[in-house]
Amino acid sequence: MQAKGLVKFFLVLITVICLYQIMLLIPTRSVESAADSYAQKVAAKATVADKNAATKIARTQFLDSVSTETVFSIPLLKSYTYEQLKKAQLGLGLDLKGGMSVLLQVDLRDFLLAISENSSDVDFKKALDGASARMTNAQADYISLFAEEFKKAAPARKLAEIFYRNESLKTKGVNFDSPDATVVNVLRNSATETVSQTFERLKQRIDEIGVVQPNISLDAARDIIVVELPGIENPQRARNMLQSQARLEFWEVYRASDPGIYAAFQEADKRLKAASTGVVVDTASTIAATDTSKTKVDSLAASQLGPLLSALTLAGQQPTAMIGSAPKNRIDVINGFLAQPYVRALFPRDLEFRWAQKPSNDDKGNSTGKYELYCLRRSRGVSGAALEGERVTNASSNFDTQGGQGVTVSLKMDGEGARQWGALTTRAAADQNREVAIVLDDKVVSAPRVINPITTGDSQITGSFTSQEGADLANILKVGKLPARTRIISESIVGPSLGQENINKSLMALMISLLAVVLFMGWYYSTGGWVANVALLANLFFLVGALTSSGFVLTLPGMAGIVLTMGMAVDANVIIYERIREELREGKSLALAVNEGFKNSMSAIIDGNVTTLLTAVVLIIFGIGPIKGFGVVLAIGIIFTLFTAVLFSRLIIEWWMGKGNNIKFFSAFSDRIFEGFSTDWMKMRKKAYLFSGLIIFAGVVSMFVRGFELGVDFKGGISYNVKFDKAVDDSKLRTELTQAFDNQSTVVKAVNTENTFNITTSYLVNDVTAEREDKIATKLVEGINKATGSALTIEAIRNSESAATHIISANTVGPTVADDIKKSAYWAGIIGMLVIFLYILLRFNRWQYSAGGVIALAHDVLITLSFFSLFHGILPFSMEIDQAFIAAILTIIGYSINDTVIVYDRIREYMRRYSK
Repeated sequence: MQAKGLVKFFLVLITVICLYQIMLLIPTRSVESAADSYAQKVAAKATVADKNAATKIARTQFLDSVSTETVFSIPLLKSYTYEQLKKAQLGLGLDLKGGMSVLLQVDLRDFLLAISENSSDVDFKKALDGASARMTNAQADYISLFAEEFKKAAPARKLAEIFYRNESLKTKGVNFDSPDATVVNVLRNSATETVSQTFERLKQRIDEIGVVQPNISLDAARDIIVVELPGIENPQRARNMLQSQARLEFWEVYRASDPGIYAAFQEADKRLKAASTGVVVDTASTIAATDTSKTKVDSLAASQLGPLLSALTLAGQQPTAMIGSAPKNRIDVINGFLAQPYVRALFPRDLEFRWAQKPSNDDKGNSTGKYELYCLRRSRGVSGAALEGERVTNASSNFDTQGGQGVTVSLKMDGEGARQWGALTTRAAADQNREVAIVLDDKVVSAPRVINPITTGDSQITGSFTSQEGADLANILKVGKLPARTRIISESIVGPSLGQENINKSLMALMISLLAVVLFMGWYYSTGGWVANVALLANLFFLVGALTSSGFVLTLPGMAGIVLTMGMAVDANVIIYERIREELREGKSLALAVNEGFKNSMSAIIDGNVTTLLTAVVLIIFGIGPIKGFGVVLAIGIIFTLFTAVLFSRLIIEWWMGKGNNIKFFSAFSDRIFEGFSTDWMKMRKKAYLFSGLIIFAGVVSMFVRGFELGVDFKGGISYNVKFDKAVDDSKLRTELTQAFDNQSTVVKAVNTENTFNITTSYLVNDVTAEREDKIATKLVEGINKATGSALTIEAIRNSESAATHIISANTVGPTVADDIKKSAYWAGIIGMLVIFLYILLRFNRWQYSAGGVIALAHDVLITLSFFSLFHGILPFSMEIDQAFIAAILTIIGYSINDTVIVYDRIREYMRRYSK
């Protein structure tokens, strides 16, 4: 009785907790409804073209304004802000809500350069290059790779020779004689601090974006930051926020009218033209000069002008900081020319070349497509800029209605910054109202002319910003620059329409599954079946309540975990009810049969569920992203299954019987359905061996010959789901895209949605530059246009769900992440089987049981793999091997062993009962 009392208390307690968590949805929806009403009023005043954007901005502003204010209170218990309410909700993942998921690699190359005080040591630079190259597919951290590469480049040298001059490292025990192990340890600790600071700064930036329920986590072992931004509608904006280091600098400048500057460009042009004499000109692109090795020379070198001034249009000897301009595709060529030693020697030593961040506009405000070149001047006594952004204490975005500058970003500096800014602007104003260049991440944002000294520490940045760009820049500068650069190594984008479609399909699958299970249990087990249904609904209620209270983010694999939990919950009741029916057939009373049925089935239920729970734990440990979420849902579901199927359902049955009511565990149809059924399964084993052996043999041969249809998760690359406005010839689309992607492996296949194709390519898989996404998207549009005769643009296909043809989702996986996923998949499978082997050995005390179970599991896995190898590309649906497939394999392992353990449990029982 005491045990029953504890069960009832626990049942009431968990019910109250789950109800409380789910009820918090009501005040949350109330606040969001108020935000929607406010946004509609604001949007009503906007122009037709701006209504959508105005609605989103107004809604975000409203929710931001109440995010830290109390919006709901429970007297004497707790008060909630909107932010706290939202964190207490069951969030939707990207595949259900739409949005963007990014893996960011913290680039420690610049960190090592800075901590070495920009050492130009040849061995040091070689080690950096080697470590950067190995990071594309290595599993080690950057510092370890760098140490290995330095040892290769200079076996006789010590790392301390590179770093001992750094004062901060000296305080940590690094001197000229320090052993490599000490230096590596100090560098690793310093790098960890840098990565942690970068992570914290990114979290602050993301908070400023205004994304609801963002998720950001740090994998410190690999210096990787995981960012999920549900509902983000401008991926490029997110990329800029996540990758921009935001290194703000204020520079003095040279003018085109300064003595020697204009003449230096002319002389450089003459020298480069002379250097190219006698070289065959490649009119298609560029050629190499005879004495400049890797320098690129423009095809216009044969004209009257030299190669430099053919590419760069000088502004003349005007009193302006803008020296000249050039189109984007000539910037790298010009940089190569200006980097030549015999060209660089023509210019002052304190001069630095920088390009504008954006192309300039003409008098009508239209883009010229040309970027301006500036000559910055290092200030006396410093090695770089006169003032840096660390002195900025606040930043805000405003619209300049009086000055006609459009959107401006206003800055406020601290005391020291105000002093330095005052000195800088005083010098500029006194020197013919000279400009000051404002530089962000090595790009000139603006170069305003200084009319009067500014001693208050206030300044403004102008740069043809849109409202969103101005707000984002202000938020970034307010948070501060990132201690280290970050680069995207994996990216996944899901459009909101696809997310809604996934929700609808998932809910439909869940409801159909639930209805089918409920009807079957009621039809087959009569009254007992309806008790099982009540227990099943309670299980789902507790599961949702537990996930909600933990702030869990539900994804498509998580929905699959809920469906699987339903199967496991009903399975436990089936085991109990079948055992009760056996006891009834032996002539026992109903009360005794119920008691014996629950008691004798307990061992099988626990063993079966624990083995599945162990595979869920393996998924949690080795899974990434949604697959880890699948494991969490499955694990929590199994725990509640043991509670509801075993304890809760028994309470209901005993309460019902205590009222004097009869309860049945069979219907008229199922009463004697298997009575007298007898089949000698062991006699058929040889035929079964032959059947399975043939399939596995054919599958293994196919694995070596045909292989698998690997998704981007395992091979790296980029995968798009593109929805077309009309029927498309997939073979023609495949041909044109393969050509567009430079004959790289390209897979085109139809998906379930009408006129929607999955396009996967490994084009530029090893490219780590920021322009990679744009390059791939350009080729994608090029191939689609040729195949369909369309005239699509990158902007339309990327960002407009209203466009007839558009990308509804994209998934990018770099080679580093692909290798991680492959290794984690292998280890997950091996450790999953090992854990199950050990558990069965522990429970049944004989290795033969473990061996038999694992061999059976291997059989089931090999059969599945064989089918996927034999029939991919043949059956009319995707048979891709990706993370979700690995989760399915581990689920097969857990669910297959469940039935095996039930049989083992009955064998053990009979061996004890009939010991002779």
